Amino acid sequence: MALYPNCYLSIIEKTTDYHRSRFIIHLNSFYFAEFETGAQLDFFMKTVGLTQGELIERVRSADDNLYQSFRLNCSIEDGKSFRTLAEIPEGAKPIKALSNGSIVTCYYWNDGETLHFYRPNPNAPRSIYDPLPLDGHLAHVRIYGLY
Repeated sequence: MALYPNCYLSIIEKTTDYHRSRFIIHLNSFYFAEFETGAQLDFFMKTVGLTQGELIERVRSADDNLYQSFRLNCSIEDGKSFRTLAEIPEGAKPIKALSNGSIVTCYYWNDGETLHFYRPNPNAPRSIYDPLPLDGHLAHVRIYGLY
C-alpha cells in the first residue's frame, strides 16, 4: 500500500476536548470527516472508496482512553470549489456534504490514488448551492456524520 501522509483515520474510545468525535478522517491538520458511530464511518468509506490501512499509532492515556490512528488507501484532495456543473469532471458522483457550513450537493471522484472532493461555491446559483433546511441538515448529520 502506498503511503499518503496528508490523511489518516483516528479512532478514540471516549471523545475529548481535542478529539470531538469517535472517528475522524484528518486531512493535513484539518478534520475532513467525523463520525460518532462505526456504521457512519463504514458507510462513508464504502461510498467514496476509502479503506483503512495499517496501524500508525496506538496509545492508551492515563485515564484509560484508547487512541488509534490508521493509514488510508489513498490521498484526499479537498477544496475544489465550483459554480457550474460543467466544472465537475465526468464520472464524479454526487454526495450530500458540507460547503460553507451548509449541507449541499457536493461531488467526489476516486481515481484509485486520490479521493477528489468538489464543494459548490456559496455564491453559485441556487440550482448549484441549495442547502438542506435545518431539520434536514440535523437529520443528515445524525444519520451520516459530518463531512
